[in-house]
Amino acid sequence: MWATKKGFDRVAGFRDDGHFYRELISQGLAHALLSPTASQNPEMALRVRAAEYMPASALHLHLDALEISGLMCRNGAVQSETLKEIGAERIMQLLHDRWNVRSGWIFPTLSSDLSLHLSQVSEEEGAEVRRVLERFTPSAFPILLNKTPLPVFCAFADQRDLAPSQVHQTLLSVAGDSQFLQGDRMNAWCIDLASSCLALHALAWAKQPVRTARLIESEMIYLAALEALLFVELDENELGELIGQVNVVGHFDWSADVFDTLVRAREHYHVRLQTYGLTAGRVWAGAKRSESTQSALNNSVFS
Repeated sequence: MWATKKGFDRVAGFRDDGHFYRELISQGLAHALLSPTASQNPEMALRVRAAEYMPASALHLHLDALEISGLMCRNGAVQSETLKEIGAERIMQLLHDRWNVRSGWIFPTLSSDLSLHLSQVSEEEGAEVRRVLERFTPSAFPILLNKTPLPVFCAFADQRDLAPSQVHQTLLSVAGDSQFLQGDRMNAWCIDLASSCLALHALAWAKQPVRTARLIESEMIYLAALEALLFVELDENELGELIGQVNVVGHFDWSADVFDTLVRAREHYHVRLQTYGLTAGRVWAGAKRSESTQSALNNSVFS
């Protein structure tokens, strides 16, 4: 289905691969975790598989996050909850490698400020900008054209030391820089923000039996806010309240326009999904599939 959708295009991603479409449809992190293993320590073998897994693109990783969140199968002696935890942690690590403050590798792949500006002005205005910048010696034009863009991470000083399991917080901190989130930067960021929400949901459900003891309350606030932002029908009052709670627990230094930036991210994400014939509601329903099944089982047992 995915390969034949009209308008399908390669998403800026993690590696170039000749089997891009095949992997999108039939491979992925869940496939790696569910393939049989003859190891005497199957959980460790599957953790090694996860650590070695590298998606072909950000879209592949998004589908990985969706599959892991809705995973209901076990692999031999390894329970589905353990598989969900392994998968979610790998997704978080990949997103962390991509966006962390110190060494995130996505930033050099994104358009520079000058490149974005040139894409938004007329050919004549662009030529004038170039002529002015080339007056410098050496010319400032190629330097600025290839300059790596970096967001102003709007969070507390310890933001640079956040763990992979807190990558949703790292991504949310970027929301404070509306000037950064333009063009290809917004496209890359919004899909990864959605992937971080799916991974957080998977990890929360994997630990559901001991959620109150092991899952920090603030993580549930992040999860509720991201669900309201990206996946369900927009309620601006509820979303505004949840964003306020996130601002408090995350110690973000957000400006007043952050709400508009986040809603713009929602719109970009929904447009991207529509390109592939999906809706945010369908994605979230798939992510909550295992939760709904388990709830039904629990009700049948205790009714």
